[in-house]
Amino acid sequence: MWVDAERLKHFYNTSLGVLVQRKIVAAIEDLWPDVKGDVVAGYGFCHPYLGLFDGEAERIISLMPAPQGARPWPKNKKNLTALVEEVSWPLLDKSVDRLILCHALEYSHNVQSILEECWRVLSDRGELIVVAPNRRGAWAQTTTTPLGYGTPYTGHQLYDLLEHANFTPLKPRYCLYAPPSTRLLNLKLSSSLEKYGSLFSKKLGGVLVFPARKQVYALTPRRTANWLPRAFNPTAT
Repeated sequence: MWVDAERLKHFYNTSLGVLVQRKIVAAIEDLWPDVKGDVVAGYGFCHPYLGLFDGEAERIISLMPAPQGARPWPKNKKNLTALVEEVSWPLLDKSVDRLILCHALEYSHNVQSILEECWRVLSDRGELIVVAPNRRGAWAQTTTTPLGYGTPYTGHQLYDLLEHANFTPLKPRYCLYAPPSTRLLNLKLSSSLEKYGSLFSKKLGGVLVFPARKQVYALTPRRTANWLPRAFNPTAT
């Protein structure tokens, strides 16, 4: 079940959503400190995170799957969002350098096909980050936030999915050790919990931020029968 884009936007406008955004942005910054000259794309609801690369990346593209719906982004600027078929993206092969999946894999029944599309559009030096709710964390156990919907993953499960899709999984980051509550006490303590939570059990973080690299020596993933040639090249001027 896909969570609607409008509902996701509303969540990120709340104090709890701002907390989630801040923690995940910190993890992404740690993994990708420099994207200068790269083409960066996001699939799913990535608007809270793509702005991180504004002014540094050569180009930024937001791909929003049809079952989720789309919203224009960024605000008050030229729209960089495209509504796309879930497993058929209007991008040329090897046209993206960095790709983020957020609010995507946990909602879809076509996980392997989505990862095949990721492999196809990424350049030979391409890197992928999957942001997904952690099955062991508290955030996946309640439907008070969008992270409680769909299928959460453990680190081992995501590792296996990425490896099977011809990616080289790297060391994941865990974040959101504070419980999913809007109570002021939890919001104040979130920084301390984030800092010391991993000392007790890093795998109890509410969200997995899992990086991977494309395996350039791997066999090209099988295309679906209804595959059509892509015409859009995001690197074109």
